[in-house]
Amino acid sequence: MSHKESGLKGVFSDLLSLTRFRNWIPILQENLVAALMLILVLPFAKLNITYVLFYTVAVSLFLTYSFVVNDVGDKEADIKEGKYKPIHSFSNAKIILTLVLLAFFTLAIPIFSGNLLATVGFIIGIALANLYSLKPTRFKERGILAIIVANFGMRSIPFIFFWLFLSPSIFFVLFFTGWLFMIGFQDELGHQLADFKNDEKTGTRTWVRHVGGDFGQKLLSVFVVGSFVYLLLLFFVLDFSTALAIAISLIMLRFVGDYGKGVQFKKMLGKPE
Repeated sequence: MSHKESGLKGVFSDLLSLTRFRNWIPILQENLVAALMLILVLPFAKLNITYVLFYTVAVSLFLTYSFVVNDVGDKEADIKEGKYKPIHSFSNAKIILTLVLLAFFTLAIPIFSGNLLATVGFIIGIALANLYSLKPTRFKERGILAIIVANFGMRSIPFIFFWLFLSPSIFFVLFFTGWLFMIGFQDELGHQLADFKNDEKTGTRTWVRHVGGDFGQKLLSVFVVGSFVYLLLLFFVLDFSTALAIAISLIMLRFVGDYGKGVQFKKMLGKPE
């Protein structure tokens, strides 16, 4: 977007872009499909569909918060690069108000449902999202810490606490945590690879810039292959049909939505959009 649209249409368009609406709607669909499939196949699941729907919205709002606060942290680098984002046309007061409302509604859902574990998870996640993107900490530019914080702060934490509430089985809590670590590592690594040249221009220090693009690409390939091998663990613990259903649902979570258009898949492989 090279210029601002005028009038209410422009304000609405900028607001949708500021909150990454087009990003989190596909994520909501992916999470919902996977969550419903898991509820259907897990015999010990004790949550109703209404709770799953509300929790899916909470996760999507949390991810939206992460997107917005990340844009705030990247604002200076984007301006240096000459990259226009709708956030540049918003006042600091409006940006802060947007973040406060996103955080409020994210926490309101688990609090209303009485899930203390999920509430704590979201609070930790929101805190880590700020530490990742904003100065003075800005873990995004602190080497391997960037990948670790992004992985656990923006992806794993809310789901880990959700699964602790969902499942009495420590195996599933550990299994899904491991799965999120693997795909979260892929996403952050792929993002850094895709932004490698831009980060060089703006002087942004990332872990991939430190270790080199070639090594980062090889490591990403290892994690992509490893994530599929990891799913085989299910077949050693569960019956074949249940293991297959869970594996399919997790793969759907990974590759539908934006992945179907090839956008996120290219980013995962370290290619620019």
